Amino acid sequence: MVKWHNNFSTHDFHDAEFQRHRNKFRLFMSEDMSDLGLASFDKSEKNDTKMSRGLIYRKGEVSCTVESVGTCGDSVVIIPSRHDGLLVTKIESGAFVNCEFMISLCFGSEIAVVDDMAFVFCDTLKRIYFRGSKDDWDKISFGKGNDVLKEATLYLFSEKNPGLQGNFWHWDKNGKAEVW
Repeated sequence: MVKWHNNFSTHDFHDAEFQRHRNKFRLFMSEDMSDLGLASFDKSEKNDTKMSRGLIYRKGEVSCTVESVGTCGDSVVIIPSRHDGLLVTKIESGAFVNCEFMISLCFGSEIAVVDDMAFVFCDTLKRIYFRGSKDDWDKISFGKGNDVLKEATLYLFSEKNPGLQGNFWHWDKNGKAEVW
């Protein structure tokens, strides 16, 4: 939920409504503000204000699936936790087949199923930024033909530097995935 304040009133905009009308908003910063990152708008650890555009989704009654890469050509493909208010819980077969442009993939623990051959021939995929724990990752049902997901380097989300050995990442002040 985004709250909009002015001298006369306060307005609440739900996430989906804000996303539909985001180009109509202007932000004015006072001179004493030096930086305004994506985290200023979203305090959740999932930071779903950042997502790849052009992905095609199939909506169900309570959740949706990633059906196809559509017109997305991002080298870092970010699948949001929610699309149009519905949890994104599945990546369908062939959704990212032969995506030679994709170097990194970011998605969350809401994904429960990756269908057979969803990421076949994605040989350029080298990094996965997972918004969840190792236990969450291990709970995902990976279908056949998605070996590239197991071969890529897996980074687990940690809002603060965990100081542990392993692969961890967070959103930097510009809303980009950054390895700790």
